[in-house]
Amino acid sequence: MSLILPIPVNTLLITENDLGRGFSIDDNGNAKKSEVFICEKEYIKSSFPKTDSNNLTLIRDSESLKSALDVGGEISLSYGLISGKVMGNYIDTNTSSNERMTFLYTRRIVDKIVELDYQAKPSQDISKVSNIDSLKSTYGLFYISKIEYGAILDLKITLESSDKGTMNQIKGELSGSISIGALSLSVKAHIDKEDSSSSSKLKVTSSVLMGGCKSIDKTDVKNFDDAMRVIDSFKVDQDRLIPVRMEISPIPSRATVLISIDPLSLNHYKSKVASIGSFYWELQQMIIILDAFKNNILSPLLSDDEKAIYIKTLYSNISNLNSTLKNKLESLIKFLQNRIEHILVSEPPFSDADISEIKLNAQQMIGTTQTETDKGRWAGPAVNKIPTYKGTYKYNDDSKYEGLCLDGKRHGEGKLTYADGNIDQIKTIDGIWDNDEVSFPSTITYEGGEIEKINNKGSSIIWRERLKKKKISNSILHYSNISTPEHILKYFVNVDLINNTDFLDFYKDSLLSLGDRKSYNFMFLGMQGIGKTTIIELLLNILTGQFYDDPKQLCEDILNNTKTVCTYEIIYCSKNTRIFTITLVDTPGFIGSDDSIEDFKLMKYIISKVGKLETIDSVTYVINNTLTRKTYEPLRVLHNIFSILPKEAFECLSTIITFCNDSNQEIGNLNILNEILIGIKYKPSFFIDNQWSQNQQDKFKELQNLEKTKINIIQKFFIKRIQSKSTFDQKKELQPQQLIESKTTKTEKGTWVGLTFNKIPTYFGNYKYFDGSEYEGFCLDGKRHGEGKFSYCDNNVNQLESADGMWNNDSIYFPSTITYKGGKIENIIDESSLKNWKESLIEKKTDINYDHILKRLIDLESIINSIDTLKIDINFVGNDFGGCLKRIEIERQIDQLKTKFDYQISELEEVIKEFPDISVLDNILISKRSEYKLQIENSQKDKNSERATYFQKILDKIQSQ
Repeated sequence: MSLILPIPVNTLLITENDLGRGFSIDDNGNAKKSEVFICEKEYIKSSFPKTDSNNLTLIRDSESLKSALDVGGEISLSYGLISGKVMGNYIDTNTSSNERMTFLYTRRIVDKIVELDYQAKPSQDISKVSNIDSLKSTYGLFYISKIEYGAILDLKITLESSDKGTMNQIKGELSGSISIGALSLSVKAHIDKEDSSSSSKLKVTSSVLMGGCKSIDKTDVKNFDDAMRVIDSFKVDQDRLIPVRMEISPIPSRATVLISIDPLSLNHYKSKVASIGSFYWELQQMIIILDAFKNNILSPLLSDDEKAIYIKTLYSNISNLNSTLKNKLESLIKFLQNRIEHILVSEPPFSDADISEIKLNAQQMIGTTQTETDKGRWAGPAVNKIPTYKGTYKYNDDSKYEGLCLDGKRHGEGKLTYADGNIDQIKTIDGIWDNDEVSFPSTITYEGGEIEKINNKGSSIIWRERLKKKKISNSILHYSNISTPEHILKYFVNVDLINNTDFLDFYKDSLLSLGDRKSYNFMFLGMQGIGKTTIIELLLNILTGQFYDDPKQLCEDILNNTKTVCTYEIIYCSKNTRIFTITLVDTPGFIGSDDSIEDFKLMKYIISKVGKLETIDSVTYVINNTLTRKTYEPLRVLHNIFSILPKEAFECLSTIITFCNDSNQEIGNLNILNEILIGIKYKPSFFIDNQWSQNQQDKFKELQNLEKTKINIIQKFFIKRIQSKSTFDQKKELQPQQLIESKTTKTEKGTWVGLTFNKIPTYFGNYKYFDGSEYEGFCLDGKRHGEGKFSYCDNNVNQLESADGMWNNDSIYFPSTITYKGGKIENIIDESSLKNWKESLIEKKTDINYDHILKRLIDLESIINSIDTLKIDINFVGNDFGGCLKRIEIERQIDQLKTKFDYQISELEEVIKEFPDISVLDNILISKRSEYKLQIENSQKDKNSERATYFQKILDKIQSQ
């Protein structure tokens, strides 16, 4: 069994003459005892092994310190009783924490070993001892059997920084095997990166103990360069060797017969002594660490009035605990001073459980272990498990506070990091706290990145008031922010407090439908006075679970007859954590005027107000049951809205029909809307008879009479919209898209009087075609679409007078009435009659018209432009082998286009020949002739004779016949 002696202070004064002396591991007064064996030269053996060992250890606790100093075996358990003498320079070694790391570099060079031969003669006096207690008192139960001489070097290095990230990074870099070289490089690299103005700079302190070595000029270690210089200069001095280790062995039975009796009892005694030694070590460690914490950290703060309030109670409690621990040490010594028989039959003053409890209390006081509280876990000093002074509090709701505490509450400077998904959407609050409340100055950072400053008492009061939530019911809190232009109203729904199975089924189905996103946004549009806001009030009661208990006024009174965008956020929470959000956006009603620019301005205003939303998941158009084909205003509004919104918005479209109590009425209204916006009737929709909204006094009483099936339909409506995953980005800048009223707009087909979209006829107007025909009614994308009347030209081949009714993509649809010249009338009422009528026209070859000629002209123009482009490309082809191949390929493509051009020219000639009325064709092609003459003139100016030739060929074919 070996024991390291920290030299140069040889506290036990071990010399070579001490070989054979008795040694007590349980006597705190004098470990060396009387002579057990006679130390004669003939029984002393010497050897010269020349061994050299070194180690670098991160001191985390007392066990790692024992390991660093090579205190092992049975002796280590009892070492506590003499540690005050042997380990005086190490026992106060700082253990590591989040802000401090202590390393111990040890080097041991053994140059000489002296050992007592086993045949050495026992002293005569030991044989005269008559009982085991006298033996223990005079000789101890061990004797010194071996001493190792050489040189030692112990270098303690402490790193300190308030930046925990830096400390953790250094620990990570040094994980596994640690060397002094690696530690030096790591620390230097971090110091080089530091900002000179940083308040959390890395601080390095060192101390050194050495003996048995040659003198070193400078042992004042201030940095790693000094430490490496001391290590490199460390050399053994043969004339100054010191004891490095000694081995103590049990007194053998040949020295005294007392040892040979009852070995079982003796082993039991030794075991108890070992336990007491371990207890002693733990208690002594606690005393020294508590004293160091009190004197080095707390005492300097007592003179600072601002900081003293945090540590007065802590300082007093640590002092009291230390006094208690010292009394316990004395009780251990007294126990060991009893007779062996008494020790064998008695229990030690403390058990392992007692020591563990005392140790935990001490560790909690200085903050080296976490303290469990009803709020969470505190890593910092605590008195009676109440957090105090500086530390980190990890709360049960996953939020975290780093800073000062007083009486278990946030008080002073600190930073609170909120849990993700908290109902207030706060990320952090960094600043001054007062009794768990935010004080000033402080900075609040929200999840969206917004930052708010609290600089004085006034701003602190305003912030707290704004954060307050009105309790509407047991399960819902209401937060209103209508004083700002955004008009945001939030409803925090605690689903844990709602027992209605219908609501819980809706909540669970919604939860299962969620994708990666946790927020879904529904926008409601429509004309003034059709009941958007009252419908939203119904939806709020259903979606918050209030409808099933006691419907309430959830829309703000000031927002009746909505004149601004109002956002209603329904935040579903469980266990104080946001789960997901449904947002309803109520908008001002459109007035449906003839001035479409006003609709554009209103739509742009609406989109600007919802710009903070991530996306829009549903655009719901709200109409009432008074809609007819002659009710132009809501149809005009619908058309204008979807002429302004991105095309993706159509995928998110849905409809609500108010003051409607019949599914047939719903279908009829959707069919009318479908004539303006094809496909809307296939989108999600529901109708509701909201007569109760007109009775302001008893509306909530009447609201409860709403059928349960209707509630389920509304819930499924929202679930399906969430499941659809259809969204559009409302942040894209809206363009007016030339949606203007125009008295006269020239097109390639004729003259349009009415609304245009990018100069394309749209909505309602009058179209006079070049062939003499005329249309009055609705257009979409330049084509007859919706209700309208088409008057045919006089010389049409089918002898048609007019077609009055529904149109679809320029084709007659049903129901419609066809009037022939001469007065004959034909009704198209369904798919069958429409098909029969079309087949009768096909037999008369009426499909040959101007569109066929126009298509071929466009194809020919495209061919000419493609030939020009390829001819430009060929000029940039190189003369190398690759370039030659490229030129051949381009020439092949040009030849193919020329062949295609000749074919298309012959096709054009055939189509023109088959046109029913050549005189009408001449009038239609006037603009094209002018266009081609200009192309020929410009091509000749550009000396592009081939291009001019191509256009001349087309012009020859369409010249007046």
